[in-house]
Amino acid sequence: MNADNLSEEIALYDINGNQIGKTDRVTAHKSKEYLHGAVHIFVFNSRMEILLQKRAKTKLIAPGKYDISAGGHIGSGEDESAAAERELEEELGIRGTEIRFLYKYIWESSIEREFVFTYYTIWDGKIDFLKSEIDEVRFFKISEIAKDEIFTSNLLYEIGKLRESGFRF
Repeated sequence: MNADNLSEEIALYDINGNQIGKTDRVTAHKSKEYLHGAVHIFVFNSRMEILLQKRAKTKLIAPGKYDISAGGHIGSGEDESAAAERELEEELGIRGTEIRFLYKYIWESSIEREFVFTYYTIWDGKIDFLKSEIDEVRFFKISEIAKDEIFTSNLLYEIGKLRESGFRF
């Protein structure tokens, strides 16, 4: 799936996290009425630093800000963990690593509502990021990620969820 494909069919969810239908990307982002699926993946290295991507300046949402390691929409009928593996490969060139489920939640912004499934993996290998969507990638210590204009609001929320989950850094 092309990340910029505006006609891609993405999964719609109910508030319990069950797929209930599909819509196109444009429609999903038009209204909070469409609770659509997304995956987020934290990539940690063996020192437990978090890889963040700096969103390209051409992105519509949060251009030039640091965001979660990888993430994207869940395709209609696609399994959430399969979507996470796909996004890791598409955005960071990471494949063949074990991903583990962390938690799920509903994220609401001024323009959309997403049912988010969050995963993590440990990776010390090569990172070949998608240059059309990402300006750079960098590892951060968890203590470096704080309320600041350089981070997306969703990332800051996600870091709070990660801490609440009991995940050990």
